[in-house]
Amino acid sequence: MPTRAEFEGAAGPCRVWFLSADNPDSIRGFGFQGIVLDEAAAVPAAVWNYVLRPTLAQTLGWAVFISTLMGRNWFYDMFTRGVEGRAGLRFFHPHFCHDPHCRSGKTVRKPRMPDSVPTPK
Repeated sequence: MPTRAEFEGAAGPCRVWFLSADNPDSIRGFGFQGIVLDEAAAVPAAVWNYVLRPTLAQTLGWAVFISTLMGRNWFYDMFTRGVEGRAGLRFFHPHFCHDPHCRSGKTVRKPRMPDSVPTPK
């Protein structure tokens, strides 16, 4: 059974379900209004294409993908489309020090993206 949280949101009651894509059949039929995919690059393309995306198409729902690139897979394609500003897609890359919990003055080595990965202009 998935873990869930229910609370009163600004627009009324809200339900949040925490599900795993390890068994795609276990997440079919929920009728998602929106999804947040954490570590999206690790989710198999078939789960996005044949389980999650069709459900969102039925509900006219939304999706947020959170991840680090893992080669040139389906997530890389979505990332590239977002960087290019394609219709319906947006790319966000917040800097870690925008986090209010980031300690100012602490020296942290900045990660470097491979040259093959396009960067927003």
